[in-house]
Formats: sequence, C-alpha cells, structure tokens
Amino acid sequence: MSEQPVTVVNYSAPEINHLAAALAEAGLLAAYVRPYANQGRVWERTLSTIPGMGRLYGRTFGRRQMPGGLLPKHIQESAVAVDLLRAAMLHLLTPRGKDAAEWLHWTIQRRIAQRGARLASEAKMIVASYMVAEAAFRRTQGVRVLNYPIAHHCYIQRFAAEEAQREPEFAGTLPDWSAAPPWVEPQLDAECALADAILVGSSFARESFVAEGVPAEKLIVVPYGANVSCFAPVQDDARPTTAQPFRRSAGRPHPCRLRA
Repeated sequence: MSEQPVTVVNYSAPEINHLAAALAEAGLLAAYVRPYANQGRVWERTLSTIPGMGRLYGRTFGRRQMPGGLLPKHIQESAVAVDLLRAAMLHLLTPRGKDAAEWLHWTIQRRIAQRGARLASEAKMIVASYMVAEAAFRRTQGVRVLNYPIAHHCYIQRFAAEEAQREPEFAGTLPDWSAAPPWVEPQLDAECALADAILVGSSFARESFVAEGVPAEKLIVVPYGANVSCFAPVQDDARPTTAQPFRRSAGRPHPCRLRA
C-alpha cells in the first residue's frame, strides 16, 4: 500500500510501540514520534559492549527496544538530549536534581507534542498518547484517536485525595497533582474533547470517563495485555498442592526484558 495515513505520537506507553509496529507492517504508518529508542544502530551495539558503560546502558536506555516491523525510517525521535539529561538528574539523588528531572519530564512531553503537530496536517489519522496529543489533534483534519489506558484524571485526583485523608502516613506515595504545572489538567480535558475515539484499558477505566461526562460512544476498551511468551495461565493439573514460597533465580536474567 503506497498510502501511509497514520501518524503515531507517544511518550512512554509500551502498547503504542506494538501498535506502531503493526501499522508499519501493514504499510499504514507515516511516522512514529517518540523519545529515544534503541534501534540496534552501530553505536548502540558498540556502547552495549563497553565494560561498565554497556551494563548501565542495558539497564536503562538500552531497554527501549522496538518491536519487529518498526524500522529506523519510521521512527522520529524527539527531545533525545533532554531525555538523557533527565536520566542523569534522576541519578543525582538530590532534591534539586529530582526537581530538575521533573521539570525535564514535562519538557520532553512538550517537545514530542510539538514534533507530532508538525506532521499532523498530512495525516489522515493521529493516534497519540495522553499528554502529547493535543497539539497534533488541533492541527489535523483526520481522525483523532487518544490512548488513555488509565482512569480519568479527575477520578485519580479525587481518589488520591480521599486515600491521603484516610491513610495520612501513605500520602507521600500517592500522585501529587499539586506538583503538576497548571496547564496539565486543561490539556488532558482538551485531548478528551478533541478525540474522536479514546482507547481505555478496562471497563473500570471506561466508567471513570463516563462519570466525568465523556460520551460513552467515544470510549473503546482495549484490555491490558501481557507478553504470552513469558506469562501464561497455570493449568489446573500443574498447580502446586501445597503453598510454595516465591523465589527469584540468582544470577540469571529474566527472559522478558522491560521495554518502554
């Protein structure tokens, strides 16, 4: 198929990697905009072999491997330098470093959104994750699909506030919306309003959107997935007859590698 109408914009949702790969294999992907991706380039393969550095890379950015079907010509990386700087700030483990990393977190998302918007006018469909969708949605004349696999943001805010009041000692582990820039909530509202369809991860997530006034006909439940090469239901005849402790094998990496 010569026509390539779909532009995909993503910050960190792993399921969007697989969606972009499927579109690429079908000849329907115009571009996939995201932060740094490990594409197996020469310098990446070389870096992974350097003693010390290779291990660090493999445990961090090296995990960002793309599914088969996605080629370098499909991927448009954005905010790579900022992405790397944020990782360095996180490793400083100081309050100032963490504050800087949080600011860079929002900067990366804005850069990705801007790159997506520049490509949107030529796209017949935009598929974008929440927080990086609005700019492209406003620019395109095509179909707008929003990936929002968690509960609605207003529900999350109310839930976090109720839990913090109920269990104050655990309040620090809950999402702190007061730390988010003031433009975040209006942007999420705008993305939901502009979307022609919203992909959610469960019926619970769907109901949280409906409760906030999002039209039910916009919402499509795509259940949370799992890597079936690593995880599968235990057959009844294979279940242990007595309780057994969970143990992790020492010195052997798990066959499933995290990807973002």
